[in-house]
Amino acid sequence: MIGCIAISIAVILLLLVAFAISPILAMFIIILFLVIGFMSITSEGLWDSISKAISKTRSERPETKECLYCKETIKRVAIVCPHCQQKLP
Repeated sequence: MIGCIAISIAVILLLLVAFAISPILAMFIIILFLVIGFMSITSEGLWDSISKAISKTRSERPETKECLYCKETIKRVAIVCPHCQQKLP
């Protein structure tokens, strides 16, 4: 946390010095930081982590559920309970 604050302060000071020298230089530095930040966000590592978390959540979902009417265990995808023939919501 302290490292992030120190980096943020250093970037702000760099931008202030660059703006004092030349506004074009400051804009170039801002664009450079935005591009680097965007590249790190869209890197494959981040997307791999997100897709693994989603697939893990889906795989942990149970295959069965309980019928609301007869309380028997049925498949999660069932539309009608095979035991009591009630239509499930």
